[in-house]
Amino acid sequence: MALAKGGFLSALLATVVGLCLLVPAQSGAVQSAGAGRRTSEHELKDAEEEHKAPEKKEHGEPAQEEHGAPAEGGEHGEPAEGGEHGEPAEHHVTETTLTASILLFGFLIFDIVLLYLVNWADPNVRSYMYKMISTTVSIFSAVLLNQAIRSIVLEQILCSPFPRGFNITITPTIEILVGLAQFVTCFTGVNVACWYFRKSLVLHAVEVIGGHLTAFSGVAFFGHIQEVCEESKVHVAVVFLAAIVFMVLCRALSYNIRKACFDDNSRYATVLHESINAHESNDAHESHNAHAESHWLEAVVEAEDDAAGIILSFLMAQALAYYIADFLPPLEGPGSRMPASHWKIIHLFDASLLFLAGLMMATWAHQRWMKKQNKGHENHEKHQHRTRFFKSVQHFLAMSMSWCLLLSAIWSVSLLNLFKNAHMTFVLAAFIVTALSVLCVIALDVLADLLDSFEGHESRKTELVASPEGDDDANQFGPSSAALDNMEQVVRMIIGAFGLLVGLSWEKAFD
Repeated sequence: MALAKGGFLSALLATVVGLCLLVPAQSGAVQSAGAGRRTSEHELKDAEEEHKAPEKKEHGEPAQEEHGAPAEGGEHGEPAEGGEHGEPAEHHVTETTLTASILLFGFLIFDIVLLYLVNWADPNVRSYMYKMISTTVSIFSAVLLNQAIRSIVLEQILCSPFPRGFNITITPTIEILVGLAQFVTCFTGVNVACWYFRKSLVLHAVEVIGGHLTAFSGVAFFGHIQEVCEESKVHVAVVFLAAIVFMVLCRALSYNIRKACFDDNSRYATVLHESINAHESNDAHESHNAHAESHWLEAVVEAEDDAAGIILSFLMAQALAYYIADFLPPLEGPGSRMPASHWKIIHLFDASLLFLAGLMMATWAHQRWMKKQNKGHENHEKHQHRTRFFKSVQHFLAMSMSWCLLLSAIWSVSLLNLFKNAHMTFVLAAFIVTALSVLCVIALDVLADLLDSFEGHESRKTELVASPEGDDDANQFGPSSAALDNMEQVVRMIIGAFGLLVGLSWEKAFD
């Protein structure tokens, strides 16, 4: 353990030294060094030329033209980009090269830190780190894939002349319609893909990536509508309310279509409960089919809930930022406007804390309702609807906290005016957000362990212990949320929110 800590500290020290080496030297020092080098080289050149007679070609042309004319702007045959008398060109450090070098070097150190975190002594922290990495990679991939598809459609297929494209002028209305078509395609595709892979081990990956693809296609769709309505704060808020209605209708439509796919419609609401009974039965074929049905339905519902939570939380954060800073943050790119006062950043950070408090209250209310439900008898379909409602509210609050924290971090770094290049601001913000997210995850795990020991509960670490033989029917990603206490549910929701936060921060850095 001491060796691991030593390696971790060495990695941090190497990061500091590397960043210091990457900082460009002062322009005055560089110019003086270059001037001294040019002076000495000039003296040597002049001394050599004094002992040489000027060579002439026939008709009086300079002899050096036999070997090629001198480069434009150079002297004595040196290349154009070089200095005087053939000296090699100086490589000046620009903001772009500095940003790229720091980004690549930072990733090298970040990989070392990740290897340390996924081998942490606490099994819960190891599990949370893997979940955060999984969420970050999924979000990063989904955002880039959505941007690639959208760029091909808008910049190549629609606007290109016939027969390469449709020669359509791109307007805000066209962008909104393309976003709507992309969202409907992804929303339908995640339902079909989860059904197709219902008996495959890749079902969880399809659910997560498909849900994020649907989410960020919806973000682009509703985000462009908000930009069209940017002149009015009321209209921006109305877009958020319209998105709630739209997502409820989409989820209700998909629910009824999935329900119609069953021969017996009443089985749809109770299939999860039947899968448990089938697991206890001796009929292996019945158990396998029931689990396949339940896993498919559960994966589709979670993908839709994740997508709805990300879309609505993004619109909420955009509306809050507009009301606080008097401008709408750009959907893509760094943008040209940043808040001039640190109080506006503090207000947005306070909003993220309010979302965190709301998440804790929603989790407590969900657990209290679950205890009452266990004592009484409620229709399975009604029970599912209420459970899904509570989970949707929890997702929305957790993701809203992430979006507000991301904007707060970007605004804070920008307010410091450390860099002229806006992209370097996003890179530094991504490193800060990642480091703070990891520290918060570790702190939350320590707090949860302390509360468990104080209340005399069973250790949370036993949840992650698997049998040596393994269990094909066991949940590979931990127990369901219904089997967890309040603190563990809050921790899991915040872990997912931090995964979104880290993924979005790095997407902004690469944008």
